[in-house]
Amino acid sequence: MNILHLYENMELGGAETHILTLAKEFSQNNHKVFIGSPNGPAIELFHRNNIIHLNIDNFYDIKSTIEKVYSFCIENEIDIIHCHYFCSQLVGVIIGSVLNIPVVTTVHGVYNNENIGIFQDYFSGIIFVSEEACEKHISQIRTNNYEKAKIIHNSVEVKSNNIKKPDSLTDEKLNILYISRLDNDKFPSINFIIDALFKLAPKINWRLKILGSGNRFNDIVGKSAKVNNELAEERIQVLGAKKNVSQYIISSDVVIGVGRVILEGIQWKKPVICIGNSNYVGLIDKSKLNKISQVNFTDRNSVENLDVSSLQKDLHKIVRSDPELLKTIEQNYKEVLNKYSSNVSYSKHLEVYNNAKRLNKPTQFHNLMNDLQKSSLIGGYFKDLVYASNLDYPIYHEKQEKILMIPNFSDPLDTWKENLEQFLNSQRLLENFSLTIKIPNHLLYKSDSIIKDIEDVLFKYQANSRIADIVVDIYNLTSEGEVALINKHNVFIHTNRQQIFLMIQCKLLEISVINNIELMNRQLPEQVEN
Repeated sequence: MNILHLYENMELGGAETHILTLAKEFSQNNHKVFIGSPNGPAIELFHRNNIIHLNIDNFYDIKSTIEKVYSFCIENEIDIIHCHYFCSQLVGVIIGSVLNIPVVTTVHGVYNNENIGIFQDYFSGIIFVSEEACEKHISQIRTNNYEKAKIIHNSVEVKSNNIKKPDSLTDEKLNILYISRLDNDKFPSINFIIDALFKLAPKINWRLKILGSGNRFNDIVGKSAKVNNELAEERIQVLGAKKNVSQYIISSDVVIGVGRVILEGIQWKKPVICIGNSNYVGLIDKSKLNKISQVNFTDRNSVENLDVSSLQKDLHKIVRSDPELLKTIEQNYKEVLNKYSSNVSYSKHLEVYNNAKRLNKPTQFHNLMNDLQKSSLIGGYFKDLVYASNLDYPIYHEKQEKILMIPNFSDPLDTWKENLEQFLNSQRLLENFSLTIKIPNHLLYKSDSIIKDIEDVLFKYQANSRIADIVVDIYNLTSEGEVALINKHNVFIHTNRQQIFLMIQCKLLEISVINNIELMNRQLPEQVEN
């Protein structure tokens, strides 16, 4: 199947790595995977793995994003839209509804996310990365949607089952690797680690490499430099974000972090220590691994406080190459292989996708428009569309059924003239429909010549023109006015390739969209003679 992931970041973080790992696994199983996102440091990794990228500069430019994703889904025959985080969920729901494509979303954490409750009827699958994330959001989901929900833990690509242990400890130097975003929400953890290692310097000959970037990067560089100065040697290296993280893991003696860092370290058969902002989990064994999986491999269901002596005890086990620790490393590896490997995740996601195709059903657009009003992400032009039912427009036609055209009269390929001729040439259309021809705002300065072109067509069909109910609209419309105009009609004739968003608007407003007025003529029932 053809799968499009939508995500509004492309840094070197856990969510990006999660999506990349999943995309690679699906590609290796003969599915075609695409990623729609901004450019960013991680995008090179997607290119390297032949994942086709749709560049979306700003997800919060809803109009532009929807146009891009709509066209991309049609061109690439997308079967599943898989969205991550906030704005991508909104875009996914709208495009999935308009094109009747199943939409799946992943909730990556315990942050507040109103979209899960608002759009639950339009998601055909809702994935939580942990039991904790599920518990956080399940109260928003009605019981009739429970079958859509599934917990799938983060996973890693398990590359080998025979990783050679580094020889660095023969020099009695313990090479420690810490991997994390270096942001405010992670700062207490790295701050503790640096302070603790400084205190342990007389007892353990350690070296620390820190991988990651974020808004506290400079603070950590400064703190590390101070420690190096105090110890009169370079004990800490702050290396920033890296794409070849696995190489640093392989050359380390122990990995410290939270989240998928835990899994990455285990799959390379390294001792792994989980240290969070508040609690010390310590050296990971099989039992701890499964326990912290419930909170996305963090410290949030642990009770031991951050304590230097606990870290010292665990590091000494590694320095001594404790036989029990070596057994634990093997057990951890097998547990990751059986529960948290990318091929296990692939099977579970494939089940969700197949289930989503089964559960997917055509959207009731009036319900969707009501639900869109509840979203805090709706603003600007799109807000006018959502509240279209409250708008009025001063246009008057004799007939109840109304057709709208908004041609680009500067485009020689625009089909407005052919459609107008077909309208004038059909007695049944003339008797059943009125027609509005709106001159777009950007062409109003040419309205006299455009009206002359329209009159030339009317003149060719003089007899029928006398009974035709046609209005040429030359108002300079605001976005609100354009939505109100569209909502006054029953049918929209799209006449050029630049009208993608207009077509989407019409579908959301339950207005029929066709590209040839003659199709309407064929679909009208034959009149019964008296």
